[in-house]
Amino acid sequence: MKIASELATQLQPGDIIFLKGDLAAGKTVFARGLVRGLGGVESEVDSPTFVILQSYECPGKIRRVHHLDLYRLREESLESIGLEEILAEEGAITIVEWPDDRILALKGRRQRLIRVEIEDRGGLERSIRVEIDS
Repeated sequence: MKIASELATQLQPGDIIFLKGDLAAGKTVFARGLVRGLGGVESEVDSPTFVILQSYECPGKIRRVHHLDLYRLREESLESIGLEEILAEEGAITIVEWPDDRILALKGRRQRLIRVEIEDRGGLERSIRVEIDS
């Protein structure tokens, strides 16, 4: 949560965050930290595994956080959820659990890609690597 909240201070509208990690590694907890860091209500953040997409309102320059889980989504379904429109929304960022590199083809030139890899080291210990492409 703390690392995600700190990362949130560096986010810009249009950013796309790829969250990678095994099941139960803490991807949704990381998303909660991002929403909290953006001034949103962290308790509203839930895993989007079964609904595919959740969106959260925030009060600052980033007004909305789209939170996608592509774990159960087939290739042809990316268009059906309106992914291109989601990525293009003004004042929003998109968090993608179980990311798919096909998203990169939809990414605009001004959008940054932030890759976050979470490794469960047992118990409450996690290793988190953040890489920001500019």
